[in-house]
Amino acid sequence: MKLPTRNSLGCTAETTRRVAVFRTAVEDLSIAVQVYPNPSDGKFTLRKDNGFVTDHISFWLRTCSAGKSCGRKSVSPESSAACFCRPPGLYPVRITANGQTMVKRVWVR
Repeated sequence: MKLPTRNSLGCTAETTRRVAVFRTAVEDLSIAVQVYPNPSDGKFTLRKDNGFVTDHISFWLRTCSAGKSCGRKSVSPESSAACFCRPPGLYPVRITANGQTMVKRVWVR
């Protein structure tokens, strides 16, 4: 970063320093995980914010038809794709990590 200065007499000076910028940690699961696309065709992706530190993310999805369900206990924290049975409708996806649980809804066309 470069910082130029000038005083009231018109004299100028400049200094350069290296600045380190660190990402703020994200601790709230509801902010840290996105489920997309929404609406979808029955496939969706979970994406975790890099500021949210965890070893795994679990998700569970229950479809409305015949009580079918699918879920995974350990999903890569970086990114994961999942495909589930249709029919079209609104589906709750329960996501758990670091002792936090949240529910996001996914619309399947």
